[in-house]
Amino acid sequence: MPVDFPTIPKFVNPGRYHIRVTGKVRNEINDYFEGIEKLELVNTKKGIGETKLTIHVRDQAELIGFINILYNWQHALKKIRLDEAKINSNNIKP
Repeated sequence: MPVDFPTIPKFVNPGRYHIRVTGKVRNEINDYFEGIEKLELVNTKKGIGETKLTIHVRDQAELIGFINILYNWQHALKKIRLDEAKINSNNIKP
């Protein structure tokens, strides 16, 4: 029986992404990446700290590079979402 896989969205560049990771991301992330628009520490219901980031990337390589920095600092990626409103306001097709 065939398995239905979810549709994987294509990368749209440039774009604004909302990313959530476990733990507190160090402020020196700004030294490695210039496209950070927002960096916010939040606590979950279980009291575990997470960081929400809003970043702007020019291409897929830049996005992967940013994710790799977070991975190397041992932050687990919880969620990544493309800002659809930003795409629509720039007349970029997803």
